[in-house]
Amino acid sequence: KNGTQQQHAAFLEQHVSSAIWKAFIVETKHDQDLLYRLVREERNISINVILVDRVDEFHRPYNDGRLRLFKERYGITGYLDELYDGPDTVMQALRTQSKIHHVLVGDQKT
Repeated sequence: KNGTQQQHAAFLEQHVSSAIWKAFIVETKHDQDLLYRLVREERNISINVILVDRVDEFHRPYNDGRLRLFKERYGITGYLDELYDGPDTVMQALRTQSKIHHVLVGDQKT
């Protein structure tokens, strides 16, 4: 993958809101309720909890032909979510909350 890990991290950090970075991701409604009760209600600490109870298929905004054209003409290298690996639930949360699968990333030419 083109670019450095530091550049890739900066892209993600700039795109994803701080509220998402501070959020807890849970996989069940029970876990969401439990975490909310223990932290928010019993300790009175504000938290954001994202429930990802399934990993969905996702669709890209551009078809393969259009993306190929962007790569050739404008130096686009791909989508932001392609720069990272992570647990499916975390990637699903980032796609759902921050649309990282819609963000195009370029090279030095872009």
